[in-house]
Amino acid sequence: MKKCMKLLICAGGALLLAGCSSKEKIDLEELITLEYTGADGGYGYASCDYEQLEDWLADNCSEEAALSLAIAVEDGVDVSLSPDEGLSNGDEITVTILYDDGILDGYDYQLTQDSGDSWKVTVEGLEEPKKVDLFEGISLEYGSDGSYAVVGGYDNITYTLSKDRGIRNGDTITITASYEGDGASLEEFCIRSYGVIPESDTCEYTVEGLDIYPASPEEIPDEGLNELKQEAESCIEDMKQQMTDSLGTDGYSVNNYDYDSCVVATNTTGTTAAPRNEVYLIYKINASNPDGTFDYYYSVMFSNVMVDSNGKLSYDPNPWMPDGSYSYWSGVSGENYFCTGTEGVGFIGFESLQDFRDYYITPYEGEWTFSPDNLID
Repeated sequence: MKKCMKLLICAGGALLLAGCSSKEKIDLEELITLEYTGADGGYGYASCDYEQLEDWLADNCSEEAALSLAIAVEDGVDVSLSPDEGLSNGDEITVTILYDDGILDGYDYQLTQDSGDSWKVTVEGLEEPKKVDLFEGISLEYGSDGSYAVVGGYDNITYTLSKDRGIRNGDTITITASYEGDGASLEEFCIRSYGVIPESDTCEYTVEGLDIYPASPEEIPDEGLNELKQEAESCIEDMKQQMTDSLGTDGYSVNNYDYDSCVVATNTTGTTAAPRNEVYLIYKINASNPDGTFDYYYSVMFSNVMVDSNGKLSYDPNPWMPDGSYSYWSGVSGENYFCTGTEGVGFIGFESLQDFRDYYITPYEGEWTFSPDNLID
């Protein structure tokens, strides 16, 4: 903030222009100095510094006149610097001033330099640039869209991963740093904003310590998949018992069942309210009813399946099964009930994998990604 703005805040009315202690001229070459930022070696930047002018006015004028004069000069004089960037110690900068006639009319002061005058200043005081590791202290974090992103690092620098999905602990990925702001390069931005230059714009990063939400069946460890299978088969056994208890005397029975496939759905809506993922274990069931013996498909879905850094699996309780029920009161019913021929006689589940896809996958494509996405009977 300019020092002159600290001199006086007027409650109202005109500023007093009288009261200066002398009629000396204002020498801009002496009183406007340059301020340097950045680093030596083509990374320096120059800008105008009015602090010395404001100090001189404060020492030679009343507070009211000093403030008014400072505003008149700083607002009315256009100061151009050439060059003002890409500087090294020892470089020369040309300072040129332009202003309209009469900018100090009504004051007891006048400018020493005419409009269009210029002078040269030698750059000094820029420090040697320090090299830094832009990737020091970064880590990866799982996002609501099912991908990983860098946390930590430098503000306003974009960190891009060579792979942001399906990452496992122990993987080595490449992370690239870039600046996407006002057209400046990454190096220019770092010098300008932090006074440093990057050692490199890429790094090889070894992944560790991640809690992983699998986005495909391949990302679920065998031990974890076996755990899900045990839970799913317990649910199927419950369904089998329900069928037997309710309609066993009518000829309904589950003869056998086998694990068929796994589908993983990953939320891509960007909301943390939805599950991070859904894992469907699909079983092929052979069952009988009064119409005969049939093969069909049954699924058990687990939400928020996560594998921690030690390989341990966790998931939400209460897996989700196809909607339907076997009961004395309603027979076989539910949204996922399909008939096998005789009206009102059938099973809860899906007659084909295409039916599973039509119910669980097709309506949600775009909001969710599915792996695999090509179920075939």
